Amino acid sequence: MAYTEEEPLLKPQAQQVTGDVALVQPEAQWDSGLLACCGNGDLQGCATFSLVHVFPCVAFGHNLKRAFQKSLLLHAVIYFMLFIFSAHLLLGANNMQAAVCPHGPMDDISLAQHLEERPHRKLLHGHDHEHDGSPHEPHGPHPHPHPPKPMPWEDLTPECQVAIVGKHVVAVWMVLCFLAGVAYCAYRRTQLREKFGIAGSRFGDFCTWLWCGPCALCQETRTLWTNNVEDGIWRGPALPTTCPPPAQFVTGTPAPKQIEY
Repeated sequence: MAYTEEEPLLKPQAQQVTGDVALVQPEAQWDSGLLACCGNGDLQGCATFSLVHVFPCVAFGHNLKRAFQKSLLLHAVIYFMLFIFSAHLLLGANNMQAAVCPHGPMDDISLAQHLEERPHRKLLHGHDHEHDGSPHEPHGPHPHPHPPKPMPWEDLTPECQVAIVGKHVVAVWMVLCFLAGVAYCAYRRTQLREKFGIAGSRFGDFCTWLWCGPCALCQETRTLWTNNVEDGIWRGPALPTTCPPPAQFVTGTPAPKQIEY
């Protein structure tokens, strides 16, 4: 007698379920709002906020490594040069000008008059008060001092001229670096949206980074961490682990095996 292997009973049911029911994947979206820098206030959201505001270049490079498998070090250096280094460069140029030209581009007469009219540089309710040792003595309002007259450019020292020109050049350079950084980060945000299907527009991405770059970086970092994005794969939020029910054993006497002849 030929033996025919029967199909398992669960296979047709599985085919029916998978054939009739389509698995709908939820639409990807940003984690929390733009201004919710700490997310829901949990530990992960607070850690993201701390990382972005202490080491923003590391957070930016790590996001590109997670989403696009890019170099973390390279993009961290790009972010540092466009935003942080340019701002510190302007601060250094301002300090150099203050050291070379401590009183700014004004002549000696205007400086002496300015210091004479405001010896203590303290203003209270729009009037200067001289503290000459007589307490509670009324004083009338002094006339507003004249603004200091700028010194002609030819009369400035060469060191002061170089410091002033350098400060303005660095200021223009910082503005250009800032706009380039905003455009680059907005471009990466657009790539992130298009890769994972997050709603938005390119103009909105640029305005977001222009208006509040740290807020945008917090939102991007928090979204990638919450949805377990690794190696460019969106895995979604981690589901809570549940323990399987304990195995149940049926006790009893096994039925005797029947031998067929």
